[in-house]
Parts: sequence; C-alpha cells; structure tokens
Amino acid sequence: MKKIIVMIMALWLAACSSDGPSTSSNVVELEIGSGDTVSAKRIQGEISEVAEVDLYHVRANERDRILQIKCTSDTSRSDVDLLVHVYEKNENGELVMIAGDHAPVDSRVSVTVKVDVPIDEPKDLYVHVRDLMDDDSGKNRPYYISAYYKGLPDGNGSFATAVDLVMNGDAARDSIDSEDDGDCFRVTATVDGVYDIFVDFDRLQGSAVRLNITLYNGDGDIVEIRKMGTLTESHLMHYLPAGEYIAVVTEDGKDEFDTSSFYTISVDQVVASEIMDNDSPLDATAMGDGMFQNAAIDYFEDEDIYEIDSSVPGDIKILDLTFSSDSDLAYRLELRSFTEILTGLDLTSEIVDFSHDYDGGPLGDGTYQVAMKLDTSRLYFLVVRAASGADVSESAPYTADVDVTGIADADESVVHGDGHIGNDVDHNAIDLTAQPEPAEHTGKIAYRTDVDYYMVTVPANASRKQVLSFNLDIPDTDLVQYAMKITKAGVNSFEKTVFNSGEDQRTVDLKTSFLVPESSTDSVYYVKVYDFQDDNGEDAEFHLSWNVTDVAAAPGICPKDNTTTVYHDENDEDDFTSSLVITYPNTQTGTFKYNDTVFDLDSASATQAGSNPVVVSLPWVSGYIDYQGDEDWYSLDLSQPLVNGDLTWYYTISVELYANGSPVEYTWEYMPNSNGIPSNENGMPHVSTEWCSTGSNVCPNGIMGSDGDTSLASELVNLSLMSTDHMPVSGSGDRILWVGRGSSTGSIWSGKVFFRISDFNFLRTGTSPNFVLNPNPDADWGYTAPYYFRLTVKYFNDSLVP
Repeated sequence: MKKIIVMIMALWLAACSSDGPSTSSNVVELEIGSGDTVSAKRIQGEISEVAEVDLYHVRANERDRILQIKCTSDTSRSDVDLLVHVYEKNENGELVMIAGDHAPVDSRVSVTVKVDVPIDEPKDLYVHVRDLMDDDSGKNRPYYISAYYKGLPDGNGSFATAVDLVMNGDAARDSIDSEDDGDCFRVTATVDGVYDIFVDFDRLQGSAVRLNITLYNGDGDIVEIRKMGTLTESHLMHYLPAGEYIAVVTEDGKDEFDTSSFYTISVDQVVASEIMDNDSPLDATAMGDGMFQNAAIDYFEDEDIYEIDSSVPGDIKILDLTFSSDSDLAYRLELRSFTEILTGLDLTSEIVDFSHDYDGGPLGDGTYQVAMKLDTSRLYFLVVRAASGADVSESAPYTADVDVTGIADADESVVHGDGHIGNDVDHNAIDLTAQPEPAEHTGKIAYRTDVDYYMVTVPANASRKQVLSFNLDIPDTDLVQYAMKITKAGVNSFEKTVFNSGEDQRTVDLKTSFLVPESSTDSVYYVKVYDFQDDNGEDAEFHLSWNVTDVAAAPGICPKDNTTTVYHDENDEDDFTSSLVITYPNTQTGTFKYNDTVFDLDSASATQAGSNPVVVSLPWVSGYIDYQGDEDWYSLDLSQPLVNGDLTWYYTISVELYANGSPVEYTWEYMPNSNGIPSNENGMPHVSTEWCSTGSNVCPNGIMGSDGDTSLASELVNLSLMSTDHMPVSGSGDRILWVGRGSSTGSIWSGKVFFRISDFNFLRTGTSPNFVLNPNPDADWGYTAPYYFRLTVKYFNDSLVP
C-alpha cells in the first residue's frame, strides 16, 4: 500500500512540474458563496485538451475561517482525473502551493474534490484545475467549481450547550453550517408519557444535505437513529420516562453542508389511547376466539400483547390469525410462547414461534391470514408492534382476529417411540402396507407447514417389473395447494413430485405411477403429502390410495379379426438396443427405446397381383400403457427400395388401431425423419403426409398427425387410416403417409419412420374459444384393455412420389 501511495505522489509531482503555477490574464474570478446550494456562485469548466490547465482567482477577505474549494464532475467513467491545487504568493511574489487533492484514479462514478484552506488573514488565492497526469481530456464533459466559507460554530455543538426545546411550544430553527456540524437540542419530559419530536426540513432545490437525527437518553444511550434521506418531515414518536433527552441533528455522512437550507425542530406531548398497557405477558389482554378492534400502535415502543386461549378439544390445535390495518405503518406481528410465566420475566427470553412484517394502508398488504399449529404444552401470546425502522407519526389502528380450533386428525395423535407426536418426519412415516384393506388412507393438511409421511413396501420380484400407483383425492378447497413427493428409501435412486397447478386441475395432477425394477429384495417408498408452499392448512380430509401390480402378461388374440399378436412387453423394453432422442416441440422430449423388430419388411409376407403395388402385411402388435407417461415406440425401416434394382419407387403406409373400452385414451402419432437425416439436394424432406400446408406435398420434420381416442369416456377405438395410392389433392380430404426415394436419379434415402402409442392427456375440454380446464382424472394407464396396432405397407416402383 505504501508503495502505491509513493508512486501516486511521484506522478502528482511530475504533473505539477510539467506546467508551473500561473497567474496569467485568462484567470477566472471565483466568488465566495455563503452556502453550497447557491447556484450563482458555481462556475463551469472543462479540460477539453490534453495538458490544459484552468486558472481561478479567489479573494478571501474574512479572518479565522475555513475556505472550501469544491470541484465536482457528474461524468461517470470520466477520462479526466481532476486535480485541484491552491496557491498563494510568498514575499517574493512567487506562487507556492498550500493545499491540493485529486479525484480517485479511473473512478467509475461521478466525483467531488474538496480542498479546505485555513484563512488567518485576508489574502489572494490561485486555483489550478487540470488532469492528474496531463494526458487525458474530455470534451463536453464539464466540471463545476465553487468556493464557500464553512460555517462558524453556532454554540449548540455539545450536550452541555444544547438548546432547550419548549414542550408544546415554538420550534427551534437551525441549519447544517459545516460538514461536521452537530446541533444539539434538549428535551425535558416532566412525566412519563408519549412525546413527538418533529423535524421539518426546508431543503432548497439542489441541496445535497440529508439530515440524520439521533435521540439519546440521560445515560447517553441511543433511543433511536433516524436517517431522513430525501424526506423533509420526520416524527420521532416515543414513550419517554420522565427525564432529560438530547436530540442531535447532523448531516448524514458529514460530507455536505448548506447554510441556506433551514430546518425546525419541536417537541409535543401526545395523548395516547394507552401507555405501557398490555406490554408484557404479565398484563397481556386475554384474547380467545374473536376479534380485537380499536387497538393501535401509538408510539414506537408500543407493544400490544394478547394471551391466546387454546383450551379447546382436539388432536391438534390450530391458531387462525387475520390481521388488517388502513394505517400507513409497517407492523411487526409475532407469536411468542412460554412453557410457564414467571414474575418479572422479560419478553426477550421468550421463544418467537412466528414473525411477519405487515405493511398497512391502501397500498399495503390488505388482509393477512395465517394458520399455525400450537403446542399444547406451551402458553402463547400475540405481539403487535411497529416494525424496525417504522415511522410512527400518529396513532395507527389495526384489527386482529384470532380463532383457535381443535381438529381431529388420527395421524397427529400417535406418540412414537422417540416421543415425537405425529407423522411429520420420514422416520415416523405411517406404514400403509401394514393397514387392512381397502388400500386407502385418510389424512389432513390441517395447519401451516403440516407434513404427513407414509410408507409403502413393494414385495420382491426378481423376474418381472412392477407398477406402483398413487392417487391423492383432495378436498374442494382453495387454501391448500396439495403436493405429493415420492422417494425411494436408502439410496435416492428415484424421486418424483406432483402437485396441483390450479383449482380445476387437481385430480389431473395428483395421481401418478411408475415402474419398480426387478429386485430380489423388498423396495420401500416414502410418500410425503404437504402444501406446496407450506403456507396454508385446512380442516378437510384427503384420501391417499395406492396399488402394486405386476407388469401385465401378453393379452389374447386381437378381437377385431381373431389374429394372434406380437406383444410389446415392458419387461423387454430395457433390452431394446435402439433408442430415439426426441427434441421436437409439441411432444414429450427425452430419450426413448424403440421396438425395431416387430415391423420388419424383410421377414414380412409380400404379395403382388399383376401390375398392382406390392403389399407388405405386417403383424398386429399389442401392448399397454403400463404407467403414467409411458410411451411405446416402434420403427419402420424404409431406407431402400423393396427391389434393389428399382430406380423409381415410393411406399405408402396404412395404420390400424384397435382398443376396446379402456380408460386409456389410446392414440398413435407418426414421426418421420426424426433420426436427423437431412433433406435431399433440392431442400425437400423425404417424407410427406396430408397434414402438410395447403398446396404442398412435403412437410417439415416432426410429428405429422395424431389419431385415436378423443373422448374422456371409456369407449371402443376402431381406427383405420388407409393411405391413398395417388398424390393427395388439396382440400379433398385424402389422407396419405408416403416415403419416396428422393428427387433425382441416384439419390437413395436412408432412414426410418417412427410411431408412438401413448395416452392422450386431456388438459382442457370444449371447443375454441370456449375451452375449459379438464375437471376429470386423466393421464391414464392400466390393464383394463390393451391396444392393438398394425401397419400395412404398399410398394410402388413406377414413380418418385404418389
């Protein structure tokens, strides 16, 4: 640090020696002002050229004063580092530097340089302003220079010389006459009471002074420090025991002064609705069920304490608090508790169970509500007071409504071996699998921060996967935003959270299921039921049901034509070697394994009659949507002509989907080119469908269509999309899926097309523009009925496109 200072001083001296002090004819007269807000005394300058020096002359005629030269730049990140030197002539008529300072080097913000010069007798002073190193300039980047006498001591700068304020009398008037000016005022309280010390600041426009008020008691302890900032009025409203007090007014930061902006200070005794009543638990106001009105915070130290009556029956006791105020005051609400009340016990020894800062007034918080569980072994008190830093300028009324309710919740009445009551921690989770049928449990999120833990054990199965399902049936309430979090015991190899995202979507979001992997040991899962934001409770029951099911075996023949099917088994899906990365919009994204063996052109039977196209018949495939979000993916490889010698060819694809009365809304979707194969040389993709834009025979990559069950009812799905054998005509209603070899001779396309079978999740019902959120359960899965899915491919060798 010392090395840096030495280097700066050396550079400063070098700058000074580069151009000696001057009293040339271009010097500007700088008139001394009486306060730093007198704009007429401020002169504008500019270091517009490198090595420029601006010269000023000041005639100081008064004795025993401090003259301050003030140089300010409002430019951020200025190139010029202002350097201010003050000179006077010696007996030989030579200029000698007597004071100087410079701005921080490379400052990023606006700067002010202040140089104080003691004036013991009238003299001429010469001021030079330049860049610190004389190597920078700044056109259109002005600075402002002024000269002022700093204020004389006004006689009230200490406690001993404090000016007495007349109680309920005229105000005293003063100003901040120097940067370190401190004005002291004495307040004499003859009786214990509430007193208002009022400061009214008549700040002139442009003044930089910001007042700071500190109130001391007779022992020199600080009662309050009030920083007024840009405010011009401030009330220090306090309860003061009889005695003497000192109010000290200074400039906040002690770096500005203004002899032209005056403030007044006065003191008045205030009539309060209550003084030091119900300010401790020993004299607290009893507050059971009901509303407390016409209460108020009358002064900064005022604390209203109410004893909460919790003598109501129930497994748990819930405190419901409603608070409101039209007063523009920041309140502090606290719920404090004792195990017992001792004579003389101070409030600071209590436990603060809950606290909240509340902003009153028309633009404030409105009505505030909170519900909390009470410990039956403790005594509770509600404390209302002014928030830290609040300005209590007048009596601030409020209304508090307290209701203590006893709630029956069997889960909260169980005493565990560790002495803990209830199931709000995972190691005290209620074992659902140990409970008798039916597989449903009733509980409550009864209070703010209530959490209920449950445990389900899935029995070992080393040969097949299992599906674990949960459904949280929640009450019709607006308060609790129910959520359910499921984790696996031991290593957290699985974690899932579902929560209701809106009043009308609760049952949509609060059911889930997932695969349980093969395991030779039991698998334990924990279920946490809670309010998503932990800020509400409700005396209403939820019902948690669960189910463990083996992944289904293959269904029978397809009832549509009594044909044997190939089963897409969830147990085999992990063994598929091929996977697909989905990044397209409008569908679930991620990595999915797909079945690339069931639809195999090489092993399928192909027939042809005369010049008709070759018809490739592929088998029925059956499967289930085994769990929430399950998707079964299939590929069809059309990467080359069926007859390798053909130069012109295309395929058409027909689709059949059959499902008899399943709650799953089975639907199929077609995704061409999803393996990222680029378009051919003419910018044309190699896949086209009738879902293209009007008049186009090509489509961009992505899902081209979705067909299946479009009703919320469990109904028969018997869908056939038989591709036409010709170019579709715009507006004709023809439906076609086709794949061509390319657009030029020798261009052979290589790739696969993909099909997805999934459940259609109805998030809304109705028709546009009258859509409504779906109120019924959705995102279905299960084994009520399988789906049957079949493709038929026709091969044409006479054209590039249909």
